[in-house]
Amino acid sequence: MTPRLLLLVLTAQLADLCLFGLAASRVGIGGESGPLGPVYVAGGFGAVALAKLAATGAMLAILARLRSQRLALLAAGMGVFGAATALGAIA
Repeated sequence: MTPRLLLLVLTAQLADLCLFGLAASRVGIGGESGPLGPVYVAGGFGAVALAKLAATGAMLAILARLRSQRLALLAAGMGVFGAATALGAIA
């Protein structure tokens, strides 16, 4: 597992988080069907950020230990998909 691949996963997941926050503030949380919707309703963006950062940290630790490029690319792809759907909601 290369540091660049882990950085790609981190960047994709952080983009997802940032665009989630932007979409929630602009169009509301009603369109969010993912697992962070209920977290947002219960605790706001701070709770979402905490949950997302904790999950991303755990994911990076697991990926670094497993050294699976396929899983890392999947994790990055999930972040990119989440960011794209949030971007679509505000476009």
